[in-house]
Amino acid sequence: MNNIATYQHIIESAIRRLGLNPQNCLRGDYTWYLESGSITLNLNIFLLHGHHYFKVEAAIIDAPTERLTEFYETLLHHNHDFNGFAFLLHEGKVYIKSVRELRGMDENEAFSIITKVGNYADKFDDKLTKIFFE
Repeated sequence: MNNIATYQHIIESAIRRLGLNPQNCLRGDYTWYLESGSITLNLNIFLLHGHHYFKVEAAIIDAPTERLTEFYETLLHHNHDFNGFAFLLHEGKVYIKSVRELRGMDENEAFSIITKVGNYADKFDDKLTKIFFE
């Protein structure tokens, strides 16, 4: 088994631990979508500068059009407390994202990254919506 196949197996084992069938979540080469409530997690293995990485991200809300300074300050304050993941803004959407190099990753770490991003995405979509959109 080559390196990328080994890590694909590790990620799929972590997905199974969530009670999901990884083949049903697979959306292309090394890309999986996991849905939980209002959150969709996008898991992806990608190559950058000769290294393979594992990325887990979830779009949580659209960026507001008002109170932008307060909004961005809120995201940055929370980023300070996060370990291994962060908020980001892309094309008007706010995401929570974690990326790590594949080398050395085991199933427990893959599972931890997936659940951490999923749990925080679920928490912050409601929290930020309540503060900035209600």
